[in-house]
Amino acid sequence: MNRINRLNQKRGKKWDECLSIIEDYRGARAQHGVHALVWLTKEMSIARLKATVKYDMEFSSVAEACIRKKAPEAVIAAVFER
Repeated sequence: MNRINRLNQKRGKKWDECLSIIEDYRGARAQHGVHALVWLTKEMSIARLKATVKYDMEFSSVAEACIRKKAPEAVIAAVFER
């Protein structure tokens, strides 16, 4: 039973990690006319999300589920390259 609890904690941690990256993407706002920083923040967020869903990454299926459920459509398209 303890192993199941640890497994679920690790799954939750991966889910929270993905949510945090998605929030970074959503939170990117131009300040003082610096639109390049918005673009860079969004691109870095997408790159980080792509890394979480690589086949050899631990809990990549959890990351994929989180992205597909919680991310904006533009992020989903960029991560999974539709």
